[in-house]
Amino acid sequence: MYFINKIIEYLNDASDFFYDLYLECYYAPYIPGVVANLFYQVCLVFNRLAWRFSDLGELLDDVVYQISKILSWSTIRSYIRSWLPYLEDAVSWFSARWKWFTTEVTNWWQETTTTVKGWIAVATQGLDTLKVA
Repeated sequence: MYFINKIIEYLNDASDFFYDLYLECYYAPYIPGVVANLFYQVCLVFNRLAWRFSDLGELLDDVVYQISKILSWSTIRSYIRSWLPYLEDAVSWFSARWKWFTTEVTNWWQETTTTVKGWIAVATQGLDTLKVA
């Protein structure tokens, strides 16, 4: 998990910082050893916290993996199919609605144009024989 990895990174950076301070104080002759030990103990605290967050991250990753095994898309789909057996027929009908609609409109238009052409033929009978003056 990204946010837990970032926390671990920051904790490790803090641990490294205090370890570097510990080394500086440990080898410096003018700084008492108690100060060096204090920095070392703080370094260990941050290090232990980083390990605990690492364990938490592994636990959360495992939980997410287990949930994904239980609720995968194929599992969810099989649950829906068992609960609604005619759902696929309904989905097929809706997905084919555009083809059905265009077929119906095309059929209606062909019948209508035949009828309208017949009306136009009746209305224009005899216009060819009229003379323009």
